[in-house]
Amino acid sequence: LGRMVGVSFDFTDRSRGQSVEEYRARRRFKQVKLGLVIVSWQIVILIILLSFLQYHPEYKRFAPVTLSADQSAIIMTFLIIFISVFCGWPCLLHCMDGFAKTGMVLCVVNGCLAFQTSLVLRGVASIILSGETKFYVSVHDLTEALLATNSFNIASLFLLGRLPPLHLLLTSIVFLPGQCLSRILQIEFLYSLDPGSSAAIQLYGVVFGLASSSILFRESAGTSRSGIKRNYVASSVSLCGSFLIALSFLIINGLGVSGHRVGLVILNTVLIQSSAITSTSGILISISSLRRKPLDFELLQGSLIAGGITASAVAATHIEIGGAILLGVATGFLIVFSGLYFEKKLAEIIGVPISYNAVSIYGVPALLGGLVGIVMASISEEKQGIVTYGLNLYVLYPGRTYPEGQTSAGCPLVNLTTVDILTCPTSTEDILSLVGSDIPTLGRSGLEQAGWQAVTLAVSIGVAAACGTVTGLVGCIAASLCGGGMPQEAWYNASCFLETGTLFSSLSQDDRDDRRADNQS
Repeated sequence: LGRMVGVSFDFTDRSRGQSVEEYRARRRFKQVKLGLVIVSWQIVILIILLSFLQYHPEYKRFAPVTLSADQSAIIMTFLIIFISVFCGWPCLLHCMDGFAKTGMVLCVVNGCLAFQTSLVLRGVASIILSGETKFYVSVHDLTEALLATNSFNIASLFLLGRLPPLHLLLTSIVFLPGQCLSRILQIEFLYSLDPGSSAAIQLYGVVFGLASSSILFRESAGTSRSGIKRNYVASSVSLCGSFLIALSFLIINGLGVSGHRVGLVILNTVLIQSSAITSTSGILISISSLRRKPLDFELLQGSLIAGGITASAVAATHIEIGGAILLGVATGFLIVFSGLYFEKKLAEIIGVPISYNAVSIYGVPALLGGLVGIVMASISEEKQGIVTYGLNLYVLYPGRTYPEGQTSAGCPLVNLTTVDILTCPTSTEDILSLVGSDIPTLGRSGLEQAGWQAVTLAVSIGVAAACGTVTGLVGCIAASLCGGGMPQEAWYNASCFLETGTLFSSLSQDDRDDRRADNQS
């Protein structure tokens, strides 16, 4: 493809022979362009929102001011997720050595525009699916837009500091529609259980970032990687950001779950999170002692988040206490193995330098939780089975509800004995009256539901890979046609991005060089 259109998809070819000073001089007006694009983007979003967005009827001006328990829970959920996205993530980026302040600015600005753009896309999708002319926004819609912003932040870990700010912002043009499509397919058509959206949020962000970076930053075969450095540096502020994000999973993992099951969601999430942290700590301490090397604090810090991601797809199920603890321990083992071995090998295969263990901390736990969710779906039944839920089965898996006129394939509604009543599923009419009349009546079996859970994972991975590939190809074409790419020496150099200075300005140059040398070693 590159030979056909005369475009190089080799990162080293695009940046060869270009120094940091030359790149900075050629990009003198990039910040001006970025500012103009940000303002223009905001004006366009404002015009679009004013054209079709309205408050939901239940939030009209003269509605009663008292809030029900459900409304209070919805508002609290939004506030906690808002804090994790717009406070937790900027704090987390303090781990970017020499790039922390610039990274925080870009995270906040891009996050605000991604949040509003996601709300616009959600409104367009709602109008298309409902056939209405207006989009009646609710707090739930704002929460979904925040989750999309969270996913974009995860994808940005692969690009932030290695891609010009304007290009990073423009990647959301491809990222957000794909993420919105993936989420809508999961909720409206596939009817799979994933309250925390580990597939459409976490896994989608990782696959998109990996696919786009593997094209944008790919090196030539045999290129030396001796100059590639890890840009992570331990920071107490960054650790606080991880705590805020980890806290949000106690709420995120209960999205769409009925109120009386929220306690179970919190219990399972806490058990998986805590056991993931302890197992990761034990393994890393042992490896550090045996190898006589410093503790890998990045993986240890990442374990705070990884456990909550694993729990996203299974926290609402009857996984039991022992199963939750074992799943957390497995999460700890996998993120250590992935961070120390698999991710490095992956970087060598695809020729992409690694700066942060995003695959190990976000991608591996999301995939693990999704696979366990498939197993749990296959053994879940209403009254008879390895795991029984009663009527909650149809709340968690709406597609399990049978069409009206039958309870199951071999259990008719007439001539029921006492044993039949105790063992046969509840009639569809009773389910619709007790659970809700708007749930789908697809009549899936346990194995069929497990299959649709697997389809959800495959769709998220496929859509993310496709969108990431398109982003990478477009970025390469733009870099070749518009004058070359960013040299590696300019990566994480704040002066090549925004004039924000450095958070370590109080240190001398020698101290900063020593700190970076220690971090690289």
